[in-house]
Amino acid sequence: MSKVEFEIDFDMARLQRDRMYEYLSHSYWSPRIRRDVFDRQIDNSFCVGAYLKESGEQIGFARLVTDYGRFAYLADVYVLPEYEGNGIAKAMVGGLIEHDAVKTVGHWTLATKDAHSLYEKFGYEPANERYMMMRKSSDRWQEPE
Repeated sequence: MSKVEFEIDFDMARLQRDRMYEYLSHSYWSPRIRRDVFDRQIDNSFCVGAYLKESGEQIGFARLVTDYGRFAYLADVYVLPEYEGNGIAKAMVGGLIEHDAVKTVGHWTLATKDAHSLYEKFGYEPANERYMMMRKSSDRWQEPE
């Protein structure tokens, strides 16, 4: 398999919602999700998409449910199967974690059935068999003494 050239982007207007809905409504974590619920989730989250550089086709997605201050829940991380293994999920998750919009967030959570090793690379630790947590230094949100 040749290396895929992709880019990540945080522009909500660029998201290809029909493609995303098709994938997520068949995923194990949100099967048969209603479209209005899906749209509301996207509208109220901090999102990143992954796109093929050549065509602009969306091939991945991830989102944060966050207060932009102290808490973030990572959700709906996916890469289309034919593009897995190219570092796309890693780029999206890393891009979200390091983004200036959430730089003060200290408490991160997620639920996964099958991607623990991906999230452990960023500092997430298992809380139980399904949930993972990551804590970042409180100096991200506290005033210096």
